[in-house]
Amino acid sequence: MSNYSEADFRVVGLTSLPDAEPAEWGVECLERERNIWGIEFPPPLTPEEAAAILECRACRAKKLWPLTLMQVEVLDSAGQIPGFCEQCRNTTYWTYADTSRRPREFSASEPVLPTREERPKKPPEKSEKRVDKRLAMKLPILVRCEWGEEEVTKTEDLSKRGIAVNLAVNLNLGDRVEIICPYSEGGEKIWQTGEVRRRQAYPTCGKRLYGIRYVR
Repeated sequence: MSNYSEADFRVVGLTSLPDAEPAEWGVECLERERNIWGIEFPPPLTPEEAAAILECRACRAKKLWPLTLMQVEVLDSAGQIPGFCEQCRNTTYWTYADTSRRPREFSASEPVLPTREERPKKPPEKSEKRVDKRLAMKLPILVRCEWGEEEVTKTEDLSKRGIAVNLAVNLNLGDRVEIICPYSEGGEKIWQTGEVRRRQAYPTCGKRLYGIRYVR
């Protein structure tokens, strides 16, 4: 349904791994007094209710940040948000000071947010014909390997014939896996068999993006 309402938003940061396709971004409405959705939401958290000690990745300075719910979501998924550092006198990336709360480990590179001129240009997209339409949906999924190892995560996208999912487990092209999607602990377990058709490793986080096609 369209209500033709408009409002100004700002980009908070990535909510998915940098190499994931398609990329997902968290945005925050700047006009907090307006309700363009037509939905009643609970009162927002105050800075005292949503705050965390963050660390600058460039100079290791620490700061208590009041966080919005969207910033918390970005930190919990991508691991970092941009912000101005008084010590660096520059806009840098900030992550949780408590290393146990970080969802991923970072390399020593790229601690400072690049300027618009320094950012790499996005290469032209290649046209690709797909038999089935893909839907970018985050559904809970359980994946079990042939040797019994299991991992619970969320899908990146899915279609009638398969799914794309980020996993820490190391699989090869042609490997068979058992899948429950959507998965809920204690729910009904309906297993499907899949085969790894695509594999892409991430250079820093230790996970891999797999394209898995259902097989009978």
